[in-house]
Amino acid sequence: PEVGAYERGTGTLVNGEALIEFSEHYKIVANASTMTVQITPLEWDTYGIAVVEKTSNGFRVKELKGGEGNFSFDWVVTCVRNGKEDFQVLQTTGPLEATEKVDAETSSPGQGIKSTNRQPHHHLPVHSENCLINHEKQ
Repeated sequence: PEVGAYERGTGTLVNGEALIEFSEHYKIVANASTMTVQITPLEWDTYGIAVVEKTSNGFRVKELKGGEGNFSFDWVVTCVRNGKEDFQVLQTTGPLEATEKVDAETSSPGQGIKSTNRQPHHHLPVHSENCLINHEKQ
């Protein structure tokens, strides 16, 4: 598990080449040294495509075998978030017990369930697929 950030979109090769630039927000939150890029051509009659350069500003794609095609491709980039490179998830060996009781009394149909426990919830652990994340330590 990691604390990741992603950005995605559709690019277009012109004469067999494309440069994808990241949004300013993604440049701030993503650690480019942890970057992985997935690309999928949206045309069947190609030589294939490859990521040939990755930088903190974006990445470059070229068609294989010196191709000069003009077609679109979908892309997804994932990175670890800056400052979260050493994040550790505490693992459990079994299911967790409930940590809070919610009173489920309503006075009329359609009324929402309200918690009578007025303590803030930020201290509660989050359980997902046998992983426990303690928000107090983040």
